[in-house]
Amino acid sequence: MVLIDTPMDALLIECYRRGEEPGALIAAAVALHYGANPNVLIDGPILLTHVCAQDGARDFLGVLLDFGAEIDAVTMKEDWTALMWAAAEGRIDVVRLLLDCGAEWDRKSCSGETAASVAAKHGHADVVTTITEAAVKGTDCRPTSNPKNPSIS
Repeated sequence: MVLIDTPMDALLIECYRRGEEPGALIAAAVALHYGANPNVLIDGPILLTHVCAQDGARDFLGVLLDFGAEIDAVTMKEDWTALMWAAAEGRIDVVRLLLDCGAEWDRKSCSGETAASVAAKHGHADVVTTITEAAVKGTDCRPTSNPKNPSIS
């Protein structure tokens, strides 16, 4: 995890800030292809993956994951994963993406919270159900290689 380190990192963050503008997602993929860090920090010590999870930016988060973002990364300031942030905000589509990509559904924060307990605390029963179903399946869906970016394995 690094602060903005290269012009490509700055471009990646700008693409995120442009949101749904045409071409922003493609430009983000280009920035990542040319060296932007998918684990870049934004707005201080917050991971871009966490911001995407909170905001419900499923497609942008998917691109970051395609280019090697650490799915269960935490920062020193905050010990929640992207899954916990998505669960807290009730972002069911992001929760499903993260679980499908192999996020640790049972990971605990320093205070003992899990994504399911965070979702329950915030009244997101549908998210609790989705996480519970993933736990019952007990499968790790992490790809061994990435078809969109073969260099990731």
